Amino acid sequence: MTFANLALICAVAILGPVLAVQKWAHLPVVLGELLVGFLLGATGLQVLHAGDPTFTFFGDVGFALVMLVAGAHVPVRSPQLRPTSGSPTESLSRLTLRPDGGATTRRPSAAAIPR
Repeated sequence: MTFANLALICAVAILGPVLAVQKWAHLPVVLGELLVGFLLGATGLQVLHAGDPTFTFFGDVGFALVMLVAGAHVPVRSPQLRPTSGSPTESLSRLTLRPDGGATTRRPSAAAIPR
């Protein structure tokens, strides 16, 4: 990867949030970044190549950050995750995450409770 390619990626990454300040469009920043990715990638002008090892590294770091943020939103200290009986694995299997960031637990059916 050349310095020019890295500078182009940084410029696109900075330009996305700047353009998102325009509230009249009501479009998320990610949509603009995806469109520029299509334009500069293999489907468009072919300026950037996906087989570059630096892109693979950036993709791995990005995936790790997404997983970190997702894991940080799991309410592990919630009393709903601590049933009176059962292992931690069983309690996590009953956890249902809501789109608003909260969590609910479902009770096991009577047939699923061992006697």
